Amino acid sequence: MPVRLPQAAGLYKCPSCAARSSSRPFSASATQLALGPESPRYIDIPQPPQQSIPDKTRLKGILPVPRDVFAGEDPKTPINLDQATKEPAVQPSHNDPRSVWKDRMAASRRKNLKEGLQALQHRRIKSDTYMATRAALRQQDREARLHRPEPDDERLTAPSVDSNLLSLLQKGPLPDPNKDHRLAQMRARQAAVSHARQEDRRDALHSLYVNARDFIVTDAQLNAAIDRSFGTVDQPRAFGSGGASIWDSAQSAPSSVVDMLNTATARGTRGGALSQSAQNRESALTHARVRKMAAELTGGQLPNRSST
Repeated sequence: MPVRLPQAAGLYKCPSCAARSSSRPFSASATQLALGPESPRYIDIPQPPQQSIPDKTRLKGILPVPRDVFAGEDPKTPINLDQATKEPAVQPSHNDPRSVWKDRMAASRRKNLKEGLQALQHRRIKSDTYMATRAALRQQDREARLHRPEPDDERLTAPSVDSNLLSLLQKGPLPDPNKDHRLAQMRARQAAVSHARQEDRRDALHSLYVNARDFIVTDAQLNAAIDRSFGTVDQPRAFGSGGASIWDSAQSAPSSVVDMLNTATARGTRGGALSQSAQNRESALTHARVRKMAAELTGGQLPNRSST
């Protein structure tokens, strides 16, 4: 870079004047007169060596899609341009400037047509070759990846399952030596459940048959049951102390939990001894238990007292 001296007024002197009026400097160091502080090269920064790799040429724009001028033919075959670029049969006269100009334009069109067709052929062959080469390389890479041996990291870290071990592994359902015994037990349990269900249904049918004699199936039986429970118009039934409702009687009130517990345990005391009501409840409970035992022994439900 050429040395540029300061241009400030009073600081620049011509070389001859400086040579005649040379003065002794105050410092022994070299005077920095080449670059000023405002220059980017004022501080010396080491630069890397020059690169020898050429830069890539930046292509502006793209080529349009070429026409298919081969019409399904092989683009590698030579193009016959004689029919499209025929020379004129009659040579124009060189005396007429207009005829000379037309001849020159026609020759230019023939030349451009030949060069354009040849360029399209070259471009087509180049693109087909590139695509075929790329497809072949991809196919080769695929085949190489498909048939390459197992890598060591996968082979060493894979489970210990090889062809010898695969032949020893179980295929299909597991063998069950106790299958027949288990099936026999399951059939026996199923038969027991079916028999118990059948017995329950038979007991239910027998109980329905025994209680069917007390069913109300006619209007006369319904009227008789109503008169027996509530009385007639001439002789109405009174509840409690002449009340017209069952809720008027304290003795006919719904049983509480304590009453039901006393009935089940036959407890009821009066002065330390069993009361008469407690004895009656105990007798009724004993009678119900005896009836239940008799029904179990006879194999059927016994009829109610009202039906006997």
